[in-house]
Amino acid sequence: MLPEKGIPAPSALLQAGGPCCPLTPALSRKGVGCQCHAVAEVFLNMVQEPMAVDVKQAIQELIVPDLREIKSDVKGLQSEIKRLDEKIDAQGARLDDKISSLRNEMLSEFRRLDERIDLTVHIRERLMSLETRMAAYEHRN
Repeated sequence: MLPEKGIPAPSALLQAGGPCCPLTPALSRKGVGCQCHAVAEVFLNMVQEPMAVDVKQAIQELIVPDLREIKSDVKGLQSEIKRLDEKIDAQGARLDDKISSLRNEMLSEFRRLDERIDLTVHIRERLMSLETRMAAYEHRN
């Protein structure tokens, strides 16, 4: 598709401070080109040359290499994420084991302290009983 006569090239509009890109207004602003302007400019330059260039070939030359690079980057990131997930799961399992071990140690320590407290209370009761008997015996004599 060739531009109609009287319609300036996208780069001419941008250089002249023309309107924002109607296709991607969020991505362009006056004086700054957007991706569609860059593709259109390359395409228009290629069409204006003496040899004819297929649109599909232009897209493949401009976009496909970047898409392939992005795809390989995504695959690499996916494998890295999988590796990190496995590492986090292993660390989580280790932490669970440590927490369980500490819980068991604390429970056994609490039981030991309970036994000592019970023994101390029992000894104190016996001591009080003996002191009471002793006081009664001394009071009789």
